[in-house]
Parts: sequence; structure tokens; C-alpha cells
Amino acid sequence: MNRVLGVLVGFFAGVGMTLPTLASPHLASDVDRLTEESQRLAGSASGESALSYLEQQLRLANVNLSHEQSFPVVSLNDDRSSFNVSLNRDVSFPLDRIQPSVVVPVAVREPIRAPLVYIGRGELSEIGDRSLRGAIVAIEYDCGTNWERAFARGARAVLFLGGGDETTGPAKHAPVPLNLPRFYVSPPNAEVFRQDHAEVTIESQPTRTPDSTIADRIHADATNLVALIPGTDPDGEAIVVTAPYDTFGVVPTRSPGGRGAANVSGLLRLAETLNASPPKRDVWLLFEDAGAYRHRGARIFYDAVLMDEDEHDALVEQHDHEAQHFAAAIADLD
Repeated sequence: MNRVLGVLVGFFAGVGMTLPTLASPHLASDVDRLTEESQRLAGSASGESALSYLEQQLRLANVNLSHEQSFPVVSLNDDRSSFNVSLNRDVSFPLDRIQPSVVVPVAVREPIRAPLVYIGRGELSEIGDRSLRGAIVAIEYDCGTNWERAFARGARAVLFLGGGDETTGPAKHAPVPLNLPRFYVSPPNAEVFRQDHAEVTIESQPTRTPDSTIADRIHADATNLVALIPGTDPDGEAIVVTAPYDTFGVVPTRSPGGRGAANVSGLLRLAETLNASPPKRDVWLLFEDAGAYRHRGARIFYDAVLMDEDEHDALVEQHDHEAQHFAAAIADLD
């Protein structure tokens, strides 16, 4: 087994190799392709599509695809339902769920009908003496942590109103497993909710037959893609270069991950460059899945590199058992 010399995240810097510039057509086409869908969540169909593109590009560059490494993950994207908010049951607007609080996906089992109260950025002066108890609260996305005041004052749900220039910012999820109904309203529709309404309704619509439990739905498979550039004089040593290709975000279904796509493009073009002019040491190129899950894909890869086969098989079995046990532990949420 090669000794790992080092790990470089993203792509090489300062090693005298020409990588894509911002004007590179390769970079532009890679990023366009990888971000054409709204997310690349680990274990999702969009993630599998991104993986297929990476495989295609490496084959075009004649790079040796050494291994695909599949492993279980807890998927926090329960796509069984879509959500909308309606005014007087006449006009409805689509909603995107906010990131789960720990592992509990936002769920609306029964329609939530309540007055809507708009509180701007959630400053105390904007709330004033209005009661939020039992209300659906609309708040600007860039509210910091002020959204917590809405739930603290008894709100049933919170709508975050997009302005078109959102950044990640402070967390919009709780650090405990609670079903707090939180949704993102896209900029074209947000203006409707920048005023109070006597009644609005939030409800879910099934997108497929609800024939599975939460334990089934949150269990998914992620896949690392590993390529090898053999060195001209490896001497038992190797360098690992890695970039995660999955995405996640405050609004998971709206996380195309442009910066991550650019890093992945850099790794693709590095593969092309090194394959044409190999270095002395072996180079392992790791396109990591589930990077958003505390770099789970990288941990799985290094476990495989540093352990013997029996140890690694036992660890994979343990991880799979833990994932199933974890899923079963919250199955009563259905």
C-alpha cells in the first residue's frame, strides 16, 4: 500500500502546472453542467447525474478510473412531498424547505391555516406589541437569528422571504431534533408576503406514493469516484488530491454549489494535465461524495487506504448498521 504523502483539498496551487483560469472554456462548461440542476445532494438523482458527468470527462481524458466507492448516508432530502402556501385558497405559491434541524425534515402533516404576520427583519421594534402566537410569520431572509423570536413567541411556521442576493449567513435551523416548519419563498413571490394577511394556508402535496417509512426514505447511497495517475517513480508513496462534488445549504433544494463545481473542474483538468505529464509519485484523485456530511466520503476513502481489507469490511458493515439503527430510531416521526 502506498504511503500517503499529503492531502490537497480542491486543486494544486503553486506547483508550476497550468490549470483552468476564469476564462477557461473547460471551467465554464464544467460549472455550467454541474450547476444546471438546483442541487447535488448526496445520494440524490442529481448527485448521480453529476457523478456520470465526472466519469465521462475522465474517460475523455484517458484517465484510469480506479474505483467507485459506495457507502450509506442519511439523506436529509425527503422528496415525498412538495409544499405551497396559498392566500384564501385561491392563489398558491411554491415553497422550499429550510435545512432540517439535526435530522428531522420539515414536515406538515395537516394544513397550517393561520393569520400571516410580516415582521421585516424581526427586530423588536418591527414586531412591536403584535402577538405572534398561532401565526405564520413572514421574515426577511437576511434576518440573522431573529427568526428564533417568532417560534419563541408561539409562531406555527416561518416563511423566509428571498431578495435574490442571499448568502448562507447565520443558521436557520435548531441544534436539536425538532420539526420547526420553516420555508423559503423565492424572490418573484416574496413581495406578496411583505404585508399582513388575515389567513394563509401552508400544506403539502404528495409527489409520489407514500409507501415508505422515514427510515426507508432517509437511507441512501453515496459514491466516491477515485482515479489514479501512476507515477514515474512512486517509491511506495502517493499524493491524494480531493474535491467534494456534492452540495448542501440552508435551502438544500436550492444549493447548486458553484464554488464547489469550480473546484471539481480544477480537479478534472488537473487529472488531464497529470495524465499527459505524470509526476514521480502516484497521484490519487478523489471526487468525494457526502462532503457536506462532515467529509464522510473522505473519511470512508482514508479508512480504505489505511486499513487492511478485513478491518475495512468490518467498518463498512458497522457504518451501515449504524445508519439503519439511526433511521429506525426516528421512524416514529411518520
